[in-house]
Formats: sequence, structure tokens, C-alpha cells
Amino acid sequence: MNAYLKNHSAEIDSIAISLADHFAKPLYHFTDAKSYSEYIEILKEILSWSIEFYAQYHHKLNSWESFEISQDNIYKSADRNEFMIAWGRDKLKKFTNEYTDR
Repeated sequence: MNAYLKNHSAEIDSIAISLADHFAKPLYHFTDAKSYSEYIEILKEILSWSIEFYAQYHHKLNSWESFEISQDNIYKSADRNEFMIAWGRDKLKKFTNEYTDR
């Protein structure tokens, strides 16, 4: 798996940047992070999300026209980015629910 990830690091980085743009601040505020190390943990969480998103959807999103009309487009998104952000909202919701349960 590590070799697979290394071979696709540019795509994963791009996903991580987009997810961080949308979700780093909400995660930071939700966790009430007060230190640099806590912020790093938030970024590690987002990187984990980006790897998961890439593994689940990258191959499907290569053909957006087919994906858009498929049942896999569970968010009924109009483009790849909209789908990724909707997916990220679900991850944020799951994270906050699990974090609260701890």
C-alpha cells in the first residue's frame, strides 16, 4: 500500500489541500486545539481522509461524466470538487460524533 501511495502522492496532496482548505478550521475549532501539536494532529486526520478518498473514489472520478449519473454520486454533485467537499462534510460529521463519544 505504501508504494501505491507514493506513486500517487501528487493526487493525494491535491485532495489533502482541498480538504484542509474546507475542514482544518472547523476541526481546529471543534477540538478546541490550543497547541501546535494538536493542529498537526488535525492535519494528520485530514491527510488520512485524503488517502481514504483517493482509494475509494479516484479511479471512479476519472470519468466524471459516467460517475455523475451513476449511483456512486450519492451527493448528486455537479462536479468532482463538490462531491469531495460533500464527502468531507460526512467525514467531519463522523469525526465530531466519534470525538464527542470519547
